[in-house]
This record gives sequence, structure tokens and C-alpha cells, in this order.
Amino acid sequence: MIRNFIALFLLVVLYSANAYSSGDIIKSIIIKNNKRVEEATIASYLDLKKGDKFDQEKINSSLKKMFDTGLFSDLSVSRKGNNLIVNITENPIINKVVFEGNKRIKDTDLLGEISLQSRSVYTKTKIRDDTNKIRALYRRGGRFAVEVEPKIIKLDQNRVDLIFEITEGKKTTVGKIYFIGNERFDDEKLSKLINTKVSRWYSFYNNNDSYDPDKVAYDKELIRKFYISKGYADFEVTSSTAEITKDKKSFILTFTLEEGDKYKFGELTIESEIEEIDTSELYNRIVTIPGKTYNADLVDTSLNNMTSSLNDEGYAFINVSTELDKSEDDNTISLIYKIQESPKVYINKINIFGNIRTLDKVIRREFRVSEGDPFNAAKIRRSKQRIRNLGFFDNVEIKNEPTDENDQADINVEVAEKSTGELNFGAGYSTNDGALGNISLRERNLLGKGQDLRLDLQRSQSGLSINTGFTEPYFMDKDISLGFNVWNFTSRRQNNATSSVDSSGVSLRASYSLLEHLRHSIYSTLKEERVTNIKNGSSAIVRSQAGKTQAVIFGQSLMYDKRDSKYTPTEGYYIYLDQKIAALAGDLRYVRHELKTGYYKPIYKENVILKLTASAGYMTGYSGKNVRFADNFQLTGRKIRGFSNIGFGPTDQASSTGSILGGKRYYVQSTEIGFPMPIVPDELGLKGFVFHDMGAITDADAANRSQIIDENNLHASAGAGLSWTSPMGPITISYAEPYLRDSYNKIKRVQFDFGTRF
Repeated sequence: MIRNFIALFLLVVLYSANAYSSGDIIKSIIIKNNKRVEEATIASYLDLKKGDKFDQEKINSSLKKMFDTGLFSDLSVSRKGNNLIVNITENPIINKVVFEGNKRIKDTDLLGEISLQSRSVYTKTKIRDDTNKIRALYRRGGRFAVEVEPKIIKLDQNRVDLIFEITEGKKTTVGKIYFIGNERFDDEKLSKLINTKVSRWYSFYNNNDSYDPDKVAYDKELIRKFYISKGYADFEVTSSTAEITKDKKSFILTFTLEEGDKYKFGELTIESEIEEIDTSELYNRIVTIPGKTYNADLVDTSLNNMTSSLNDEGYAFINVSTELDKSEDDNTISLIYKIQESPKVYINKINIFGNIRTLDKVIRREFRVSEGDPFNAAKIRRSKQRIRNLGFFDNVEIKNEPTDENDQADINVEVAEKSTGELNFGAGYSTNDGALGNISLRERNLLGKGQDLRLDLQRSQSGLSINTGFTEPYFMDKDISLGFNVWNFTSRRQNNATSSVDSSGVSLRASYSLLEHLRHSIYSTLKEERVTNIKNGSSAIVRSQAGKTQAVIFGQSLMYDKRDSKYTPTEGYYIYLDQKIAALAGDLRYVRHELKTGYYKPIYKENVILKLTASAGYMTGYSGKNVRFADNFQLTGRKIRGFSNIGFGPTDQASSTGSILGGKRYYVQSTEIGFPMPIVPDELGLKGFVFHDMGAITDADAANRSQIIDENNLHASAGAGLSWTSPMGPITISYAEPYLRDSYNKIKRVQFDFGTRF
């Protein structure tokens, strides 16, 4: 009996081994039960075709390839005679995706996070992955108690509706943060460094009190960078743990630190393998100084400075590295800067990720390098800065990725888009304009093309203004910006003004780059102005210019901008020159020049910023025409704080109102230091500033010069203030004491600006 069983078993094994014998030829391939996927598509996944020999390995690989497509929930391949039978069960198609219970996160944001969409193929693996993605999105916002339950509603024609039932739960905040091993700096100091904060009553203002593992990882890097900037080269965050409390309402976050010894810079030398390079010139690019506290940031800055300098000299393929020599005897770190000719690397591809709305070309056109160009670190850094200056992204990261070719590298750009559309309803108060309200509609990235469209309507005690404008930043995909503005402004006489000046007009403008940081603009303006509502007792000069005036103005400007950011600069400078001429068919004839400049520099750490600004202007009439008082320069209370809106300048002493006329020449200089407020948490956005303003204005045209007080005296003030980026909008208050002034000047020591959006 046993002998017969063994014989039968061997017979089955031999039959199986030869079931797909190499001598058997596939006569036909029969596909069964497919309803949506074409037979030709299924056949393309098979490694076998009609006329091939049966091969079990190829059948297995075919099954794997078909499963990997995600189109099928079940597959089998069998043989019937010389026919290959493929039985399939198709995955259903998703009809629609629905979210229920989500209040904190919009449907559109959730849809952007998951891979399953309407008309995509449903698979259990994707359901599981998308469920985890939704949980992760909520947890990044601090809601660790979130529950996500996917449900399927079957429809006809192998379709399904996918419903994610979400129970958001309460926010799980950070209750306490502990630091272990810190002897050099206390917990309060380290707590201010990191982005994660302990939950406080004011935490509604931002989301920094929520626990996020990615944010904690970044916090570890912030602590490390701080310590090595203070000389602790051996510093290490050995661990970071987060424990949730029993009530699941908060996390306890603990950082364990190993500080190590403090080091200073030792000897500094430069070694170059390239004989043509004059290393003596490069020592001027080094910011690490022997005897000073070791700071890894200064080492990086020196490397970047030297690399940029060598790139500018034509050494595109260069590598500057450092060799550190630690001496524990005297706690110094000597540095050898080594210059080597790196392998010639070219840019293979520029890949862009994370831009859902913004077109690729909007980002690509800001690059200073192109695919196929030599790799240039300095130009890539500049490209990153230009992309940030677009103002379309919360974050921009550029990384280099090696390819299979040794002489080529990819550039991967990762962006995180932010909202660029604004619909604002505003209300507020300004000491210069009084009570005000505004409606503003703006899209800074229209249709993802980088175009800027805006409409502003503002009503205040000083008047009503309507302004609309459009800018195309890259006309015909060239570095030429074109735009226009149309406006109408109706004013009311306010404070010290002697009249109302209403204005309406249209302006056309264009700009283009002359150099990397130098931009040239040209513009033309057609406007009509009306001087009305003249105050009783006003200057005869003002009364003589009442009525309507038309003007045609042509102008140009040059802007050289080396700031690190044009929105919130902390370092760098700019120089701006504007020139215009009123000519042709209009009633006015004048030439006007104005120069402005600004300089920014951190003077203590990274958050105490020195801001120096200056401006000056000169204008003159021609063809026998004087400059109207309405076209004069005016120094307002915003330019020299402590004075009224139009508080000083050439004044008509013959008028009972003491009409201030403005002038054809002026200069202003302002020094301001901004700093974070002590004790107050940084996340509140409260900052202080101290300032000193000074300037003068002179030279008003008048038929009778004897009645004009025009002494060209220097005016100056000093003061302090607070600015708060509040949840309701920006609030600024300042106090200035005008210590250089004339007896007839108009003073306003306190200035207050408030606005809100709702």
C-alpha cells in the first residue's frame, strides 16, 4: 500500500515538473472576466505571448507585474491543453471621495494629501495608506486623538463611493519641556530657541504648542546649531522623548544634551591644489578669527564666501573644504581651508516638487542656471533667494541629487505653497488719516502664472480712494514686466492741510533686468488733479492754483537690490533712483529726481536689526513754469516722526492759517533698531524699536518770496515704539520728541496705527 502511494506521489511530481515542459507551445491566451481593462492592456503585462513555450518563471513574473499595477484584486493563471487561461477580478473605480466630521481641515486640503481621487482605482493598500496620511495630517496639527474610519458604498458597474468618517478629537498640546544635561545655558534660554512651545493662554495665536515629531527633529537641530555657534564643537542632543499624559491632553517633551568643552579658533591657513589661484586674496573672505569663540556658522560663511569668489573668477568646478584640528590641551580648533578642483559636474535635470497651483515655469524662470550648465553653488543660492522673493511659498528647499552619471547631478526643488489670494475687509484708525475702512481684493499668483491682480477701495476721514492694477512679470516668457494702474482719489481737507487735492488717472509701466541685482523701469502717467475745498485764510499761492490741471508724465527708475529679502530684510542694502518729467500736452512742466537707499544689518545675534535709510529729492520747473505746491515734496509725520502729517517746511506767513507749501528740495535720514521684547514670548509677534529721524525741506516757488518762511533748517526727533503683528492685524504705536524744530511747526508726538481683517 505504502509502495503504491509513493509511486503515485512521484508520478504527480513528475507530471507537475513537466506540466509546462519546454516542448509545449502556447496555442492561445484567453483572458476572462475583464470588464473595464482592455485585453490588449492585460496582454501587455504578460511576459508570455502566443507561440512562446510554457515557462513557470515567466508566468510568476507576469502575475507579479499585474498585481503591481493595482488594477486587479485577484489573479490566477492556469493551463487548459495548450491554452493559457488568465482569470482576473478587477478593482473597483472610485466614483467620489467624501469626508465627514472634518471641521479643522478643509476637504480640499485633505484631498490634496491622499492619493485616492475620483475616477482612480480602489485598492486596500491605498485605503490604508491614505487613512494613515489623514491621521498624520491631523497629528501635525496636534490632534493625536483623531480617528479615521474609511467606508465603502458599492455602486453599479463596479464603482464605489469612498467615505472617510473623521472624529477629530481635542488638540493634544505640549504641557512641559525639560532639558537634561544643560549646564552652560538655562532652560529658559533653550526654550526660546526652539519652535515647539509650552501651551499658554495666548497659544491660539499660532500652532507652536502642538506636538509634531518633525518639528521636534528641527528643534534638535536648532539647539545643536546654537551650541556650536557658541564654541561647543562636540555638542550633541543624545535623545529627545515625548510622553503623553494619562489624560491624553498633553505631551511632556524631554531633550537630553551632552554639551562638551568650549573651543576657540586656532591657526587658519589656506592650501590650494590649483597653482593659478592667489590664496592671499582669499584670506579677506574668511570671517573666522584666531582667538575668537569657535562658530561653525562662521566656517560655513567663509566656505561660501571663498566658493562664490572663485566661481566669480571663472572656477566653476571648485571644491573648498575644511580640515579641523582639535587641540584638547588649549581647547582650540585650527582650520585648514583646502581648495581642490572638483570633478566637472553639470546639471542634468531641475525637478520641482510641491507646487500644486504654481506652474513649473514660474519657478524655473527664477533660476540663474539651466539644465546642461556647469554646477554653480553661488548661482543656485541666488536662485533660491529669487524663488523666496516671489512671496508664493512658505518654504523653499533646494537639494542636489547624484545621478547614474558621475559628471551629472539633478537639482531637486521642494516648495510649500501658501495662500496668495486675499479678500480683506479692513477697519482701523491712523493718526495721519483718521478712522478708515477698506476692501481689498488681490491675487498675487493669478492662475498660477505669477501675475498680480488687485483692486483696492479705501474710505477714511481724509478721503476715498479706488485703485486697480495688473502686472505680468514675464511678458512673452521674457524677463520683461508689464503692468498698469487706474485710480481715482477724492480727498477731504484734513488736519493741517490747506486744501483738498483730488486725482484720477492711468499709469503704464515696464521693467527689465540690466544686471543680476539691477533693474530698470520705465513708466508713463496721464492724470487729472483738482485743487478744491481751500481753507479760509489760506495762502494766495494755494488759492491761485485752484481748479483742474492735466499732466502727462514720463519716468524711469533704477533699483539695485542686495537685501536678503525684499519683504522682511535683515541684511543687505538697496539703492533706488527715480526720475520723471512732466511734458507734452499737459499743463505742467517740471523735472523731478529722487534717490532712496537703505541698509540692514544684524548687530546682536540674529534678531536685533539695525536699519539705516536715507532719501533726497530735487525738482525744478522749466519753460517758464513754476512747480505747483500740490506737486512739491512734502515731509509727512511718517518720514520724520513727532511732527504732524504736514508739520513743517516752507510756510506762507502772510496767510492766517500758516499754509505749509512743501518744497522742491528735501533730504531725510532715519536710524532705527528693532529688537524682540524681553520677557515677552517671541511667538506673540511683539517687537520694540528705537529711532532717530532728521531732515529738511526747502525751496518753494512763489511770486512773492518775501512772504515765505523758507529757512532750510534741520529738523530732528528721537523716540521709541512698539509693533505687534496681532491676530486682528498690524498695530504700531510710537512716541517721538522733536528736539530740533521751529516755533511755528506743528507737533504730534504720539502716532498710532491700527488695522484689522475680518
